[in-house]
Amino acid sequence: MGDGKTQTALMARPVWVRALIVLALVPVAVSWIRFAAAPPTVDANGADFAVFYTAGAIVASGAADQLYDVDAFQDAYERVTAKPANEAGTLFGNSPAFALAMRPLTELPFAAAWALWTGLGLAALLCGSWLIGPRSLLVTAAIVGLLLLTK
Repeated sequence: MGDGKTQTALMARPVWVRALIVLALVPVAVSWIRFAAAPPTVDANGADFAVFYTAGAIVASGAADQLYDVDAFQDAYERVTAKPANEAGTLFGNSPAFALAMRPLTELPFAAAWALWTGLGLAALLCGSWLIGPRSLLVTAAIVGLLLLTK
């Protein structure tokens, strides 16, 4: 249901403000649907995520001791993404805990895991903006929408 005070405060805003918030969220929703419908390529949108996903796959295979072994990681990257690894962009530089946190996403195909990761990131951004204040949410939604529409 929700907190009555929050609902009352939102509904107390003028109709034009509520309409503006909804309109600002439209580009975000349209862009996210567009990205979700066209799975990312490792070369474009999913480059960093591919490294994270590979680290999760290494942990899932029980070979966590190979996270920082350059050759082993690049071999795993090539198996996971079916793309050649390059030394500069395919090294895992995060903590082992991050690789462990990425492990559940490896149960999904790459594109679905990327869409979920992206959706969670956008949701966190919008929730954080809402916590700062509705005006911040409006600006954030507009900026994110414009950025996504230009890709």
